[in-house]
Amino acid sequence: MHRNGPPGTFVRLGGVRISLPTDQIVAVEQARGAVTVAFGGMRFIGVEQGRLTFVRVRDLWPEERLSPDRSWKMTLETHWVTSVHENGCQAWPSLCASCTHARAIPSSHGSVFTLCQLSSIDARFSRYPTLPVLACPGYETSPAAGIAPDPKPVAP
Repeated sequence: MHRNGPPGTFVRLGGVRISLPTDQIVAVEQARGAVTVAFGGMRFIGVEQGRLTFVRVRDLWPEERLSPDRSWKMTLETHWVTSVHENGCQAWPSLCASCTHARAIPSSHGSVFTLCQLSSIDARFSRYPTLPVLACPGYETSPAAGIAPDPKPVAP
């Protein structure tokens, strides 16, 4: 790791330099040619413009130990990441992250829920599906997502 917190902070994984909020890293494990990085105080909000997007929801350190220029948003190339887990559950890859029918609904407590808009016109779809959704008959790639997973249709 090089520096801590402000823009320009990065980790080097192999030959790739990746900008990360190092003040939010709570664990790092390297095994079998892969690196697992765990963040605290960050929330996965989905895929925006083809990149995995996370926002800082709380700082882990006292204000005086943090850079005033620290980043509040982290984006990662999808090919750098094999999976994203939150609260012990896989959150990505999930078809909802790149589906045109999914909308992120923030709560007043800082949580973000995924609303399936198809639920308003088709009873087969849950209003707030359990993530990750790995197969869905209503899946349509969002043009804004910039990625196209290969969904496997399931019977209703």
